[in-house]
Amino acid sequence: FAVLVFVIGSCFGCQIHHGSQNLQSATGAVLQEHHFTPASFMDTAAGLYAVAARPRSDSSVQIACVRLKDNGQSRVEITSYQYVGSDWAVVGPLLAPDGHTEAEEIQRAIELRLRKP
Repeated sequence: FAVLVFVIGSCFGCQIHHGSQNLQSATGAVLQEHHFTPASFMDTAAGLYAVAARPRSDSSVQIACVRLKDNGQSRVEITSYQYVGSDWAVVGPLLAPDGHTEAEEIQRAIELRLRKP
């Protein structure tokens, strides 16, 4: 019985790791297509997250945060930061009015890649 539990647990663990690699590969590729830096991935109890950034000017940057689920769904948020005066970051959706639609586009692209064989 213990051997059976070990074998099943080992196979299940391999599938999760392989699925995680697929999620990371697809997400990283889509973010780079949108000119973000290579993503950093964090595996937490709440799920797998990817974070990447891209400069918008000498004084502003956009950060993409992607939450990935094992079922191939994702949630993307793009936040803009503008550095002014004493380098305090000012967050404002007015800096990137297209950020919301681009986040949805990235989300759809990730999910489409994960559905392909």
